[in-house]
Amino acid sequence: MDDRTDRAEKLTNKIYLRSITDDLPDGLQPYKGRLSERFYTERKKVISFIKEVIVPNQEKYGAQKAEMEKDYEDPLDCPEPPVLKELREEAKKRGVYNFFLPEVCGLTVLEYSPIAEMLGAYHLANLAMNCSAPDTGNMEVLEKYGTPEQKKKWLVPLLNGEIRSAFAMTEPGVASSDATNIASRIEADGDDYVINGHKWYISGACRPECKVFIFMGKTRFDGPLHSQQSMIIVPRDAPGVKILRPLGVFGHLHDHAEIIFDNVRVPKSNMLLGEGRGFEIAQGRLGPGRIHHCMRTIGVAEQCLEAMIYRAQNRVAFGKVLAKKDMVASAVGEARLSITMCRQLCYLAAVMADEKGFKAARVYISMIKLEAPRAALKIIDEAIQLHGAHGVSQVSKLTDIYANQRTLRVADGPDSVHLFQIARGELLAPPTEMGKRISGVNENIKKYGKFDHVKNIAFPAESKIPHGLPLRHELSRSQVEVLKLLLCIFTRELGVLRSATRFEVSASRDHFSQACISISFEHGTSFVESATLLLKLRVKFAMYLVLRTSERVAFTLQNGHLCLKSSLHAINAGFMRASAFQGRALKFVTTFLYFLSIGRQRLPRGLKLCLVNERCALQLFLNVAFCA
Repeated sequence: MDDRTDRAEKLTNKIYLRSITDDLPDGLQPYKGRLSERFYTERKKVISFIKEVIVPNQEKYGAQKAEMEKDYEDPLDCPEPPVLKELREEAKKRGVYNFFLPEVCGLTVLEYSPIAEMLGAYHLANLAMNCSAPDTGNMEVLEKYGTPEQKKKWLVPLLNGEIRSAFAMTEPGVASSDATNIASRIEADGDDYVINGHKWYISGACRPECKVFIFMGKTRFDGPLHSQQSMIIVPRDAPGVKILRPLGVFGHLHDHAEIIFDNVRVPKSNMLLGEGRGFEIAQGRLGPGRIHHCMRTIGVAEQCLEAMIYRAQNRVAFGKVLAKKDMVASAVGEARLSITMCRQLCYLAAVMADEKGFKAARVYISMIKLEAPRAALKIIDEAIQLHGAHGVSQVSKLTDIYANQRTLRVADGPDSVHLFQIARGELLAPPTEMGKRISGVNENIKKYGKFDHVKNIAFPAESKIPHGLPLRHELSRSQVEVLKLLLCIFTRELGVLRSATRFEVSASRDHFSQACISISFEHGTSFVESATLLLKLRVKFAMYLVLRTSERVAFTLQNGHLCLKSSLHAINAGFMRASAFQGRALKFVTTFLYFLSIGRQRLPRGLKLCLVNERCALQLFLNVAFCA
């Protein structure tokens, strides 16, 4: 070991985290069988980089930044300190630059997770290794969905650390945690798109190195909800892009920006993946990013636990060192417990993502996205409390850490959204006999019969009151194709496709107990003046019970009624005999329900058909309830 490395080692021995050691952390012991040899090699490289390069240069970075900010009226206009370029060059030499990319690190989601934790504890390492959000997510989007021209113009300089970027999604006028509410417009005009929108809390947009936005807006406001959004590349210096102001967190200005996009014109070649693919891109972007965010949050929590321990060991009150106080010991113990549980939950989400994909892991990702910031904030708050007035002063870093982590709790979806996602999987499952047995039944209710006149309320299970969503899986590709064929037959019978200029069918689910099959097509005839005709079939499943029979269901039309028969059931669903359109629609419904019954092994219990014709826009709503 040379003198420089020796000096760095002596210095870092005093201040690096106890969790950053060459030994495998206890939390990873259950996963040893999943860890490759490459993981041990790469982890050691990152630890060496932090100890030998980052830690010795943290004070230099801070001093350069403070000195440079004196030359700017607004500190947010200050560029990055020169030492950062040196650190990035060193990261490249050591093979840890752009480490977040699987092509660089060669690690699984699980293997990258403990490294992300270390980067959370050392923000400067994040910057030096080019692993900072939102650039990481944007680079992943460009790498996965960008064209060769887009990659050359924007991805290459991002990977080289020459520029930085921002992700423009959040809007102040709507609840944009629900991406279907996005109101920004992306409208085609010749060879260009014209963009109009109002965004805010766009992280990183204020820094002078930011040169490009990945912008989310709508290219259409009709059709399937999740096919309206698109993502497009917008240069920061494009005419019409106006940064109104930096936005604050707890009264302190950060590099989050409020931005107006006023008739911003960009070439059509800037569109990512294609119109209507924005929601798909967003979901792909958020999967790994949320796990990495949460692991970095755990790294921050470890920092604050270290601060608690340092304070407890070096402060005396009422004749005792704080470390010997029961309440202090309790706070430290609770902090360690929370960190360990959150870390294991993160590892579980990472394993699920590796084994079954991010879609299968989404419930566990929601769990960690909810719990990691919440646990970290509690630990930070306890650390502040332990430090007293010192903890809220400018001397301590705890207040800045708290502000950043409180913001993260809102980023990527508020707690309520993730709680709903977690609860949905539980509450929409069928009830169990164990649940019934433990809950218990008051037999006297039936015995004395005083509630027979309100059976639907007193005996909901017997009254077949719906309890949740039975559609626990997406429609298969073959089922979607059959639906498309049926819809085509139906629309052709109505004669609406004779002059169609566009035709689209999709199948999806919303957040509630409905499955949606949508068809939309446009006409160029004078009869509808290019209006869009939207046909929506909303199939509402009221029961989860599965028929234990292989009997096929028979459908017949009798006097305007749709009859469904099997060996177990005979159910009639009535329709009013009205227009010829309803008659044709009824024939289609017959075929449609036949397909659904085979696919789900359930019998429709009741049907309701409603036709709406308003300003050349037609909607057909079909509600189907299933029973055992």
